[in-house]
Amino acid sequence: MPRRLLSGYRAVALLALNSGLLFVLANVAAAGWLALRGERTQPAGPDLELLAETWNRPYQYEPFTQFRESPFSGRFVNVDARGFRRSQPQPPWPPLASNSNIFVFGGSTTFGYGLADGDTIPSQLGTLLADVRCEQPVAVYNLGRSNYYSTQERVLFNQLLGADTVPSVALFIDGLNEFQHTDDQPKLTVRLERLMAETAGQLTRRALKELPLVRLARRLRPPAPDPIGGDADDATARAVAEGAVARWLANRRLISAAAEEYGVTALFVWQPTPAYDYDLAQHPSAGALAGEPPPFAERTRAGYEHLRRKLGDGAPDVVWLATMQHGRAEQLYVDRVHYNAGFSREIATVLATQLSALPRLGCPPEAS
Repeated sequence: MPRRLLSGYRAVALLALNSGLLFVLANVAAAGWLALRGERTQPAGPDLELLAETWNRPYQYEPFTQFRESPFSGRFVNVDARGFRRSQPQPPWPPLASNSNIFVFGGSTTFGYGLADGDTIPSQLGTLLADVRCEQPVAVYNLGRSNYYSTQERVLFNQLLGADTVPSVALFIDGLNEFQHTDDQPKLTVRLERLMAETAGQLTRRALKELPLVRLARRLRPPAPDPIGGDADDATARAVAEGAVARWLANRRLISAAAEEYGVTALFVWQPTPAYDYDLAQHPSAGALAGEPPPFAERTRAGYEHLRRKLGDGAPDVVWLATMQHGRAEQLYVDRVHYNAGFSREIATVLATQLSALPRLGCPPEAS
């Protein structure tokens, strides 16, 4: 090989080797940064360990419902391998027939994002009902899951019934997520559709996108517009909201039919949200957004108003908590949508009163 050609080859080889090493080192550094900081956006707050345990847990695949919270053991957040978040104290699983078992379904506000195990709504509900001397001991199970809405809750409830895991009472806490899934598709639907249709070339491109350096670049770029921001106009917001309410009413009817068949008492809770009847000046995220109120969707407000009109004077199986915040000038949230421990206890207290009045639980009259 001519000396000039050999010298050129060595220079190119050295450049390629150094470039490759630099690329590897850059990805290792990016992976380390992502591991330290966490890849899911975290709200501001004093307890970083609690925030890390809340936001840095991946989902786990589950048939029919699509996904669930992964098993996790931490200082503040503990998720059982059988799909529920642990409470303090945690009743046994499978539920004992000698107990009055209450299953609480809902989204991340029910799961208790931003809260320790003992501060969630189901956990505090269990503590409150333990002080009431009902005919049987009351055991409360937290089946809340991030991003769940009424369709996924209905499917999960039916799965439990089909597996002969039948509660005395099924409590469904909804409202917020109904207006984030207005197309009636769970959170990971688009991702699963892409995986099913993926070709070899697309698989290669996806593999490249998963490189730590590429993920870091995505993390550092400006955020996309908020997915639960405003609709194009008020008319669109109302139309979308009314469709979401119609779906919730249909799911309520289907859940009630299954519950009646299996002898379960079903109650439906319409939860508080910062988007409805709350002074956003008290919201903890306002400062982080340069003094502007959080961009909660117009469709949420329209949907709450629409359902309030539909329910009229109320319904015996619906607990309307949407106006709990009315006239209150105090902070009730740990981040944009999740309740703090004090507000969770208030919600649990109202629910404990409602539940203790059920003849099914046989609680003393003074408890309700």
